[in-house]
Amino acid sequence: MTPPPAVLGRRIQLIHAAQWLYAADGDGYATIARGFDEDPWPGYARLRTAAPLSRSRTGVWTTTRYATGAALLDDARFARTRADGAATPTQVLTLPELIGTPDEEFDRLAESLAPVLDDAATTRCREWAERAGGRLLDAGPPRCDLVRDVLRPAVVGLLAELLELGAAERARFAEHCAAVEPALDSLVCPQPLDRTRRMLGALRDLGAVPGRRPGVLLAALGAPMATVLATNAVAALFDRPGEWSRVAADPTRAARVVAETRRYDPPVQLDALVARRDLELAGQPLAAGDQVVVVIAAANRDPDAFARPDRFDPDRTETVAPLSPAPPHRLVEPFAVAVAEGLVRALAVHRPQLRPDGPLLRQLRAPVTRRVLRFPVAAGEPDRSIGLP
Repeated sequence: MTPPPAVLGRRIQLIHAAQWLYAADGDGYATIARGFDEDPWPGYARLRTAAPLSRSRTGVWTTTRYATGAALLDDARFARTRADGAATPTQVLTLPELIGTPDEEFDRLAESLAPVLDDAATTRCREWAERAGGRLLDAGPPRCDLVRDVLRPAVVGLLAELLELGAAERARFAEHCAAVEPALDSLVCPQPLDRTRRMLGALRDLGAVPGRRPGVLLAALGAPMATVLATNAVAALFDRPGEWSRVAADPTRAARVVAETRRYDPPVQLDALVARRDLELAGQPLAAGDQVVVVIAAANRDPDAFARPDRFDPDRTETVAPLSPAPPHRLVEPFAVAVAEGLVRALAVHRPQLRPDGPLLRQLRAPVTRRVLRFPVAAGEPDRSIGLP
């Protein structure tokens, strides 16, 4: 049960203050978890120099190693909460609290999602996303904000179609989706109280409609994952103009680009689990209730698993799959991947000369998703006569 506002506010302040205190003293995990570094990759690299499983002064165990992370994310001895369902001392809220589904019911949740997330449905999602993105691009001006004007509305509109929402419900649904965007980040980095309360209110409203339980999971997890994955894919392509030109010339490369983005800059960068009983992992004894964070973004650049791990290479031939977060994230990952592929294809087809039109700005206190606040883009060649980039 969510604590009353006064208690919730104190917990947010205490945990966030501890993260700042330990970060100021050089704690690597605390520095990452507070979510104020625009470029977390040097911090990830420093964490990788520690033992395969090491303990932060915050009390959280962390791993940046691919092998350790892969084992942990598939280990049934770990779950989203302690055995009594409560949050750990380093958490304000738990994922089961947010989506209204206990750990033990994730399998049942998977069954309820099957009709909208099976192979046929994800194929349709890919096609819908490409059409929705194309319509927004065709109707929009040459200059726009890629996330605000194209990617996010395309994803939210697709979810509304998938959930068969009526016209009267869609505006409110879009507001709820915007309010719940911090959900994933709140599991590691406490959000400001007003933002947390808006998020919790939106999640309650989403879950209150009979038969619409999948909408909570898709809005809280699926929509942010799809939007961030598509955003990171385009950002990686823009950093390498030759790669963007290849996709513009052959939009079918979108699938390769999104697959590599899942490794290179994943939409869920940290995943927090809790030991349900006393156990040993990677040579370290863990007590029941200990929280362990897999730094997925760092593990997916582990040189022991991937050749030239810091290079973005859509033609990578390795058979090692990038790490994915544990359930219930995995339930919506196929949706996120399909939608991101469709959106990248739409950009390649409808705006082949797309280019950045200003700096990309990411949200602070968002270490899990590193979601983007501002991503200005333009179609066509820049006008050098007026000093545009």
